[in-house]
Amino acid sequence: MKKVYEIAEKIEGAAIIGDKDAICTSIERDSRKVKEGTLFVAIKGANFDGHDFLEDAQKKGAVAVLSENDFTPPKGMTLIKVPNLEESLKIIAPFFYDYP
Repeated sequence: MKKVYEIAEKIEGAAIIGDKDAICTSIERDSRKVKEGTLFVAIKGANFDGHDFLEDAQKKGAVAVLSENDFTPPKGMTLIKVPNLEESLKIIAPFFYDYP
């Protein structure tokens, strides 16, 4: 488990909009797999845009969203805005899961 601010401080140029003390228990890219405490990663792909699933993710328990887009997150959900989503994931995934 990590607090939003602990995750954000690992990424140069990250900004937090919302509760910096929200506790994330998992990281997930697929909104169908979100559970209570998830940090949802909103990726825009060729066929789908994760931002279209923010409300679904929140209803399933996501407390925060990681995105490189600038937007106002749904009420009660914290945004970690990063300059480069893929590079940010490479940094935070090992940190989140306590890998060296």
